[in-house]
Amino acid sequence: MLRRTGVTGGLAAANTRADAHRFAGAVTPLILAVSFAATVVFAQTTALEEAADQTRAGLVADRVLTSAGGVEPGVVERVRDLPQVETATGLVRSEAVAVGSMLGEETSTVFQAQGLDPRALGRTVDLDVRDGDPARLRPGTVAVSARAASLLDLDVGGGTVLWLGDGTRVEAEVVAVYERGTGFADLTFDHDTLLAHTTDRRDTTVLVAATGGAEAGKKLDEGLADIAARYPGTVVRADLAVRDQLREQEANAWVNYLVVGIIIAYTGVTVVNTQAMNTATRRREFALLRLAGAHPRQVRRMMRRETLAVVTAGVVIGTAACLLPLALVALAVNGTVVPGIPPLGLPAVAATAAVLAAAGTMIPTRLLLRIPPAETLGARE
Repeated sequence: MLRRTGVTGGLAAANTRADAHRFAGAVTPLILAVSFAATVVFAQTTALEEAADQTRAGLVADRVLTSAGGVEPGVVERVRDLPQVETATGLVRSEAVAVGSMLGEETSTVFQAQGLDPRALGRTVDLDVRDGDPARLRPGTVAVSARAASLLDLDVGGGTVLWLGDGTRVEAEVVAVYERGTGFADLTFDHDTLLAHTTDRRDTTVLVAATGGAEAGKKLDEGLADIAARYPGTVVRADLAVRDQLREQEANAWVNYLVVGIIIAYTGVTVVNTQAMNTATRRREFALLRLAGAHPRQVRRMMRRETLAVVTAGVVIGTAACLLPLALVALAVNGTVVPGIPPLGLPAVAATAAVLAAAGTMIPTRLLLRIPPAETLGARE
């Protein structure tokens, strides 16, 4: 392909064949940078995309009341008293620590936990139950996601020991296993059980299931607006904001992005240094080309084509290297082998690799071409 781009392309192809070690040394850090960045970043986007899909599919409530500082516990009782309300439940969120066995060793895992009124579960939230019945939630019981059940080796009827957010130890029987843990939480408790072990004793949101048609819906909105007005900061919505539900997952993702960014920065230094050192060793070659009649512009064009070859090889091989781990991540998260990659994700990774490689090659090339050829040949290696 390089040879088809003219004389400078032919020179670039000849250089690549003649010094395969140099070419491999330039491509290797790009492969590492591309494969590592794509694997970690797109694993996060895959998980977030699946969580958003599960949240949208699992929320069946007709109205949602929310507040930035948490919803007062008395709100849900007032909502239930409205004649247009079939059922309502507060949704309280927290964390819980579970102890399980992994690779034969005991390990503790932090899980997201939520508390809901079991009487309102099917009408406000559909957790896509795989086994058991979450309506049996009572103090001393828990429903777990399929992921948590797999990690802790649990099944319906089994028992587990959990530590709630305030450090309280709870022995809980598993009454259900459900699929939509990524979009909601891996552990689901009876609402009052979990609320009693939170710091502020407030619901995150109140989920409302309505009865009747359009006229009843209008009256319901009026009634909910009156209730919200009594509690400053409380807002009535038609659905649950996905970003609010996934705020913690997004925060964890950004922490991972920051770690990846730091590692990629170090890798970028390696890429630039490798390219710069490879280019610096070719100053005699540049001088000979110029003495043979090549214009500096032609030398720069040759180097651009070599850089294109390095970037193409690095991006293609690096992308191929990340496909298997991303497919495994997608299989674990959403049951398919197709990861959630943003439309501009791979182009952004490729563009970053191209910029790093070009900076490490073209800047030293321009500096070397400013030196007279005779002076370069007369200098020591």
